[in-house]
Amino acid sequence: MKNLILILIALLPLDAISESQVITLQNEKSQKLHGVLDSHNDKGKDVVLLVHGTRGHQKMEIIDSIKSILSENQINSLSINLSYGEELRENSFLSCDKSHRHLESSSIDELLKWYKYLRTQKYLNIYLLGHSRGGLNVLQLSEIISHNDIGHVKGLFLLAPVSDTLNDYILEYETKGVDFKSKINEMIDRLKTNNDKLNTIDFLYCNNSSVSDSSFLSYYYLTNNPRSHPYGIDLVTLLNRTNFKTYIFTGSSDELVPLTHNRVKQVKRNNVTSFFIEDAGHFFRDLYIDDVMEVVLDIIKED
Repeated sequence: MKNLILILIALLPLDAISESQVITLQNEKSQKLHGVLDSHNDKGKDVVLLVHGTRGHQKMEIIDSIKSILSENQINSLSINLSYGEELRENSFLSCDKSHRHLESSSIDELLKWYKYLRTQKYLNIYLLGHSRGGLNVLQLSEIISHNDIGHVKGLFLLAPVSDTLNDYILEYETKGVDFKSKINEMIDRLKTNNDKLNTIDFLYCNNSSVSDSSFLSYYYLTNNPRSHPYGIDLVTLLNRTNFKTYIFTGSSDELVPLTHNRVKQVKRNNVTSFFIEDAGHFFRDLYIDDVMEVVLDIIKED
């Protein structure tokens, strides 16, 4: 039987042979970060960095589906877990029942480390693909890359990206009886005196969560100030600034980010293209992910 297996492997076309490798890096707090690199014979050409959505992980159904389709087409991919302040965060949703002290800016710093890692591996074409908040994070990362001139990204794929604005948050919290502007100002004032207090407030789809002032502000305090860091800028403003080829996918049945499609349609830039998939939900389940990946594969293969 062992000889038979060896013979079958020998008969496989060389580009069908692939391997998965666990990659460990460290963040700015010296915590270990976890990623899985799926590489194929043509490992020096294309690679896709995959970024999960809010509080998610690399084994989510949508990320797994994308990885499988890329692998079937001999395209390398690196899926990662954002740490949210936890070392080697496991493949499960970040619990709501914890004190949240993580920063969105730290997530972008981690993505930058993963991007730099891929650069060291000498890939010719690096693509960034993010789902939901991961789509926004991908765009935030690309802006930092362009400002620092540390490499070249071939293209961005944003799947149902978060497009919330400051006004959206004001209205959202108003319906919950929270004066968002006053709450933000209170947090800012406390941080000026180095008093980073824990609040009980809805946060990242968690009800009555325990979250620090700095953490809440990192995700929710948006500004259109062009001098601010990209993680404080909304999606559409960033799209109007990017010079990278950017492809956005939205679905007509998306109940989590229903405003994203109409917002990105207003972006008039030659390097930004949007695709609207009828009846697709936020997670592009079943055949809808095939519709997305058909476009993604065509773009990668044409580049």
